[in-house]
Amino acid sequence: MCRRLRQTVSKRFLDSLNSITTWTFDEAKRGEPTPTNIQNDHAFVVSYLLPTKGDAVAGEIRNLLKQAELVDDNATEWLYTQGSCLEFHVMLLALIKDFTTSLAALEDINRTAKTKGTKDFKTHLHRVIVSGHALQKLAKGAALHMHLQNIEPLLRTWNIHNPMPMLGKLPKERDEDLEAVYESVRKGESLVTTCLDWFRLLVAHFDAVDILVAHVTGPSFPYEDISIEILVAPKVSKEFLPWRDLFAGTILPTPPPILGAPNPTNDDILQFLEASLSHASQFKNALLAYEKGDKKQTIKCLKLLQTSNVTSWVKCAERVLAKLEDKNPLSDFSTQITREIQAACSSTEFFTVLVKTSAFHFSGTLHCEACLASLLTENSLASKDILARMKVSQVFDLSLSTESHFL
Repeated sequence: MCRRLRQTVSKRFLDSLNSITTWTFDEAKRGEPTPTNIQNDHAFVVSYLLPTKGDAVAGEIRNLLKQAELVDDNATEWLYTQGSCLEFHVMLLALIKDFTTSLAALEDINRTAKTKGTKDFKTHLHRVIVSGHALQKLAKGAALHMHLQNIEPLLRTWNIHNPMPMLGKLPKERDEDLEAVYESVRKGESLVTTCLDWFRLLVAHFDAVDILVAHVTGPSFPYEDISIEILVAPKVSKEFLPWRDLFAGTILPTPPPILGAPNPTNDDILQFLEASLSHASQFKNALLAYEKGDKKQTIKCLKLLQTSNVTSWVKCAERVLAKLEDKNPLSDFSTQITREIQAACSSTEFFTVLVKTSAFHFSGTLHCEACLASLLTENSLASKDILARMKVSQVFDLSLSTESHFL
């Protein structure tokens, strides 16, 4: 959840909502809410809004609280009205802030504290649960939908022609669901729909818990007595697999042909990386030489790059060489040359990481899904401790049975 909130897409949704201060209420945009929408608004009122009074913003949402009392008394179905709309926005922003700050604090404690049972941990965990459940009910209710309908003309579309924004220099773990929301914005689809989708993604983990609880406590669940234990994935080796071994071994499958043409084999990829690696440092060497005024050494580095198997490096080397070898005394390409070589240096960062890989160490644990999947092999590679704690007495190979179970 924290990673999703840190994504640029989420920040732009938040900035868009925070930038709105006033608008004209339009009753016609109420739409046709379903009974489920109304039920979720009522659940939001009785489980969050009235018990908490909006906490920090209680003094700013008096009209909204009065409307909430009417909803609680079944005197009306509508939480969002002309008299409460502005205060609803104030409450919504405060609720999102509470959720994000509590999550961030919880993440910080989880990363630094030796024990998870501290008072601060429990406090922030409670705040995350309360505000997360409140947002979950709002995302499925009629009030938030009507609010977004009213403020849609003010919601920013950002620069919708740009590709999916990433944080930092290197790509983070992909969030395909969030990317899909961003693509909807780029395509000019309804901002109300995309913003609601974003809200629902923020609290998707709460939905997962509700689905599990509803199933286990429902009439169709076959067991009366169940036990649940939280399994901690075991630590694994801190060493990364050398990338040369990755392509030289049998870990990666051979890519299938596309449109009848064979794809590069793993051996082809390995040879390409090795050859590229042998040239990757030449741009940095050329930049150092050029900054020292050593034109001869700069040209030597660039001519080596002309033999590279990376097409963009070859073209860059050719452009810079043409400028360096220009005989016109009035030509001054020094600034352009520096910028081109600097830009080319950035394109070699991937290969710099390959060189430094041996200095990196993995500090995490085995991914939970990989840990469980390892139980499905004929000769299980899972931790013996995990096997014992799960009381696994027999493992079925998925290739032998379409109904595999842990026994």
